[in-house]
Amino acid sequence: MMFLMETVEITLHAPGSGVIGGDVKHQDEEWLFLNLEKAETFRLTEEESWESRDWHLGFKRTVIRVNGGKGGPGGCGMACVHDIDDMKREEFLALTDDDFRKFFDSVKKVPAGIRFTGDAIKPCIDGWKRVVDGKVTPNLLKGWKLRLADGKSFAKMMVVSAEDDGSAVAIKYGFQPADAEPMGETKTVVIKDGDGFSFGDGSLGSAGAWDIRFEAGEFYMNSAVSGPGMAGGLGSRKYSAFFDEITNANDGGIFFMDEYGRPFRGRKWYRYNLMGKHRLHVNGNVYLINTGQSVFKFQIFGYSETPEKVEFGRFAIRFAQL
Repeated sequence: MMFLMETVEITLHAPGSGVIGGDVKHQDEEWLFLNLEKAETFRLTEEESWESRDWHLGFKRTVIRVNGGKGGPGGCGMACVHDIDDMKREEFLALTDDDFRKFFDSVKKVPAGIRFTGDAIKPCIDGWKRVVDGKVTPNLLKGWKLRLADGKSFAKMMVVSAEDDGSAVAIKYGFQPADAEPMGETKTVVIKDGDGFSFGDGSLGSAGAWDIRFEAGEFYMNSAVSGPGMAGGLGSRKYSAFFDEITNANDGGIFFMDEYGRPFRGRKWYRYNLMGKHRLHVNGNVYLINTGQSVFKFQIFGYSETPEKVEFGRFAIRFAQL
């Protein structure tokens, strides 16, 4: 095994298509994987990656996947040790490459008591709740348009109440049998932890057909990394009092799906759309990756796109063993 004491800088190109639209599994699509200990990259399909422990991080489009937990069989863990998420916009835009390098160099050792976590699924139905002093309340300014698991029917939904501990929620929803058909009447249902729910027939339970599943305080959709169906979601932009005005849940033309990479989205490596051009701006956050053999510090200090080609996934990264 090769041990790296010096900082390694690599540019990775992992465009991918992301879990968006109608292509659900991407089993034939290759990820670009990185072995930190060998400082080597290689490509595997998603299916092949589940048989391999020889990678630590996987890259595709904007997703960074950890080989541990829900992300892979390798037992790796991640922790964020330098986070500038609270920095004001003006200060953030003034950051330079030198600032990013200083963030990276400032991490000298593994902090005492650090907790490493494996990968987890990032749901596309996100931001439905607020948690204050351990009490869960719904975000009444957030709703979704949904494509359902059959890929042909649709729904709208929003969370209207929740148990304090988040163990159950009430959603209001409307079911739309097909794109050309009208939205059905608004109904309300209580969904408990572990329940799946089918919008078409209103069935609820842990078995049988389902479009969404509520588990450990999160909604998961029946598609992509969470199920075999074609379900997807899109923030409706018509929330709260305007909920009843949503007459076609398919008018956005695109739906997002659940995806790997929750640790790197919980402590994001970028800010989005700061200049009004839908671009990603790296923030220089520093992460620790525990491979089970070693701990590495890791930073993304550049991310480029080619607007003419809508080309995503070109990461400039640096890492070093601690």
